[in-house]
Parts: sequence; structure tokens; C-alpha cells
Amino acid sequence: MKTFKILIALFVFGLASINIASADVSLRYFSADKRGTDILLSWGSNVEVNNMYYTIERSSNGADFFSIGTVDGSGNSTQRLDYTLLDNSPTNNDNYYRLRMIDNQGVITYSDIVFVEGVTTNPATMIINPPGAVSTYSPFTVKVPRIGNPGIVFQVFSIDGQLVYEESRFVDYPTSVDLDLPELNPGIYILHAFDRQSAISKQFHVRR
Repeated sequence: MKTFKILIALFVFGLASINIASADVSLRYFSADKRGTDILLSWGSNVEVNNMYYTIERSSNGADFFSIGTVDGSGNSTQRLDYTLLDNSPTNNDNYYRLRMIDNQGVITYSDIVFVEGVTTNPATMIINPPGAVSTYSPFTVKVPRIGNPGIVFQVFSIDGQLVYEESRFVDYPTSVDLDLPELNPGIYILHAFDRQSAISKQFHVRR
């Protein structure tokens, strides 16, 4: 009887290690400041690695947080970048905020918590001309009542909290100010006028 020898070759495959990098964001600052009845969240980064987006979270007790908005991160960057988001519905009590940073693998890291006291309504108001809907090409005039010092900063935010316009003016109260706004997409916007003492806000609509 013939005997057959079967040779079995064993191949050992080397497994390459996989390096899954998590988000690494070097924050320069994270702040929350009152803008009339709203709160402006601002932050900046020195370096971003694998950073997909920022989620801004708010809490009324410093423990239970929920999302109020999202801003895209830069992915990978070594440049100094700045971001803003407007909270147009803060509570009248305490407001705690933090940033949640998510990388491209879903890993989450958090910033330190910042605190802002409750927001109260300012009875002063601005008058926007023309009233109602503003055309993307029409003149934009704002009548500003006395709110404090004559040095005013005007800011326009989209309804999702993105800063689209900013300008500083030195004015005499009361006054009408012509603002040279950029061409804006149709939608709802919020105009803020503030100085070192107080601030007021006004919502307006842009149409084609």
C-alpha cells in the first residue's frame, strides 16, 4: 500500500496595527456673553486634529445638558480659528454652557463649563427701515435709542446663530445709522446693537 504524505504549509500573516486617532483640539478660549436678551457663545482653537464638529450644550443646573446647536469643525488645522453661535432662547435663570467635540471616529471630548446669569428683557427697541421684510439689495437703516455709551457695535446673526456681519460705530443718541450689509440669503436674521453697558436686539426678515 502506498502512503501519501500531505504537506500542509502554514502561512503566518503579520497583522498591521491600526492607529485610530481621537479628536485633539487645543482651545484658546471659550466664552459666553450677553447680547440683549440673547447669549453669544465664542471660542477659538490653536490646533484641530480629526475634529468633525462642535456641539454647544446648555444646562440650567450645571449637570443636565442638552444641545442647542452645532458648528462644523475644520477637521485638521494648525491655524488659529474662531467660532461663534448665538443662543436666542436662554433661560431667565442660570445658564451653563460647554462645548462637545466629536472626531471622525465618534470619540467625544468636552470643554470646561462657562456660566452666565439669567437674561432679562430690555424694554428699549430698535426701528429698522424698511419695516417688515428687507430686500437683499435695499438700503438698511436702523434707528437706535440711547443704550449707554456712544460707541456701538452692530452684529447680524442668522437664525442658526452664525455671525454674518459686524461693524463698530461712534454715534450720538438717538440716531439713524445706515448699515452696508452684505448680500444675505433669504431668511430670518437678528440684529444686535451693544456697548459696554447694555444691548438691544431686533429680528428682521430678508426676502429676494
